[in-house]
Amino acid sequence: MDVGRPFVVWNVFSAPEFSVTLDTSCFPVAGCVGYRGYFSEAAAQAYAQERRAAGRDVSVGGVSAYSTLGYLNDPVLSTMLAYPDATLIRTVIHELAHPALYVPGDTVFNESYATAVEEEGMRRWLAAHGTPELREQDRLAQERQSGFEALLLGARAQLEALYARPDLTGQRRREEKAAVLADLNARYTTLKAAWGGYAGYDAYFARGVNNASLGAVAAYAAMVPDFQALLARVDGHLPAFTESARVCAQRPQTERAACLRGS
Repeated sequence: MDVGRPFVVWNVFSAPEFSVTLDTSCFPVAGCVGYRGYFSEAAAQAYAQERRAAGRDVSVGGVSAYSTLGYLNDPVLSTMLAYPDATLIRTVIHELAHPALYVPGDTVFNESYATAVEEEGMRRWLAAHGTPELREQDRLAQERQSGFEALLLGARAQLEALYARPDLTGQRRREEKAAVLADLNARYTTLKAAWGGYAGYDAYFARGVNNASLGAVAAYAAMVPDFQALLARVDGHLPAFTESARVCAQRPQTERAACLRGS
């Protein structure tokens, strides 16, 4: 997330000290989600401080766009116009995906579905309307995003394995957690150098990576390969894709990823 970008909503993510599973907040219509959103940054920071005081890992992130799930006609907000063109197009596609399929209580399913639609929609939009400059802009941005996500998902997997070890004391877990996060920061420095010093993710790391911020990234990425496998099985036919995903959404939450993969 870039420094200085305007936001319309601030989301607060929290997680236990020794878990990468996000705490949930429950609301009418939307059901339970892995964050709590505020239109006021001050209110978001106040709630974040409450969660920290309760011993939680906390991350606060600004959001430039959101979906009302089809209950309202969502506008293109002025906060979105700070994006590069390719990112703006992706954001519109992503947010328009949510009304087509939304499962109350499963943030990872919902966001991964919208991200998969975003990927396919952007591929098609660029094929039909993209200029060479816009294609290159998007390619480079997605290359960096993929590297960023791989880095964070790898650290999340390390921490998940660490927290599952029954032989460790709380203090030893804290020490090993700190070592994993320090290594993550070092690997980001190496990745940034490979990008020629691109600093677009510096603000994310400057806030301090923890269980909550890693859980937030996973929400948008963890099940994307499963949705892409489903899209491939229906030969890229988006209505069939959404209908098949809706069938999987009716399964218990623990079975949905396998259902998407055809199991």
